[in-house]
Amino acid sequence: DVEESRLMCSTGATAEEIGLFKCTDEEAAARVEAKANDRIKLQKKAYESYAPEEIPKLDDAVITKKGAYVFYVVSTDSSKIKKVIK
Repeated sequence: DVEESRLMCSTGATAEEIGLFKCTDEEAAARVEAKANDRIKLQKKAYESYAPEEIPKLDDAVITKKGAYVFYVVSTDSSKIKKVIK
């Protein structure tokens, strides 16, 4: 489903992550988008007891599909990310 990808995760105990996925087609991108949403759910469960102060970042995660591309970003300032991805 994925032709190319870049993924960066925080090296600290924070939830920040950035992922960019170039998929084989739009259907594949929809599957990757669904998996990104699943990732958010898993991260929320992990951070609930570990670092609950990270949950707002996960609640405001940016997951966007544009054609065959999927953008996945967990950050402290989702509004700026949304402007850049537009």
